[in-house]
Amino acid sequence: MRLLTIVLAVVTLFTTSATALTIEEIERHWGATQNVRGTFTETYADGTQVTGSFLVENAGRMQMRYPNEVVLTIANGRMLVDDPRSEPVRMSLGPLRQLFSTQPNLDGIIAGSGSDERVTTIALQDPLNRIEGTVLVTFDNATGKLLQWRNQTNGDNIVTQFTY
Repeated sequence: MRLLTIVLAVVTLFTTSATALTIEEIERHWGATQNVRGTFTETYADGTQVTGSFLVENAGRMQMRYPNEVVLTIANGRMLVDDPRSEPVRMSLGPLRQLFSTQPNLDGIIAGSGSDERVTTIALQDPLNRIEGTVLVTFDNATGKLLQWRNQTNGDNIVTQFTY
């Protein structure tokens, strides 16, 4: 009986521990994401932090609200920065544009990946437009949720962490 208990404990340990996500699993999970809310914290290279709220309506649309009333909307592979003190500004999403589409497809933009028992991180870089930099995107292995992205564009190093 004791041997059976040990065998069951080992089987349970190995079947419940999370393994690295495949690119297909990331695309599938992110593509199915709908109506997810939480908070985010952005940390800039100088250590300054800003916290706000976010809503992922679906894989192709995300809204981030900052405490200074700035609203960043990601939709259809583009980003709109709406500041009530100035005109709205449209910007490129860089390598994130393929993740933020209604059908995420990361083919051809993955520059590398790595994982441990808890998270999988992929490096996204557009091979046709390297000037847009690299974005490291981290997902939780157990849930597939987006945990963080690190934007390394034009020498900037901005880390955005997401809490659900």
